[in-house]
Amino acid sequence: MPREYRHLTYEQRCQIYELMQQGIKQTEIAERVGVSQSTICRELAKGSGRKGFDCERAHKKALQRKSKASSGSRIIKPKVAAAILRLLIDKRFSPKKISKQLKEDLGISVSHETVYSYIRKDQRNGGCLHTYLPIGICVKRRNDWKKIK
Repeated sequence: MPREYRHLTYEQRCQIYELMQQGIKQTEIAERVGVSQSTICRELAKGSGRKGFDCERAHKKALQRKSKASSGSRIIKPKVAAAILRLLIDKRFSPKKISKQLKEDLGISVSHETVYSYIRKDQRNGGCLHTYLPIGICVKRRNDWKKIK
C-alpha cells in the first residue's frame, strides 16, 4: 500500500519547536506530531540556524524551497538551447554527452534529464529532435519507454 506524504504545517513546526524546548527526544516528538522520526530529523536539519530550530524560520525556508522547486528552474535559455541543438544535430551526441560537453565548453551545468525533457517537449510539439538521438537511445514517455528507431 503506497504511503501518503504531506508537508509539515506551520502548526506542526511550532509543536516540534515546543517539544524540542522541553527536551523531548526526536522519536517521542515524531509520535506526538504523527510523522516519522526521519521527518523530524530532516526538519530539524533544514530548519535550524545558528540559534537552533525556530518554527517561523523553518516554515519560511520550507515555503521558499517549495516555491523554488515549482518555479520552472529548468527553463533552457536560448544560448544553451542553441548549444544543445548544435551538439545533438551536428555531432549526434547523447544527452549525457551533451550535458558533459556543455559543462566543459560553456561552464554550464545542465543535467542529461533536462536535455531529455527538452527533446521530449520538442517531440510533443511535432518537432524532430528525437530523430537525432543516437540509435538505441530511449525517450521516456509517461510511464513507458519508447525506443527511437
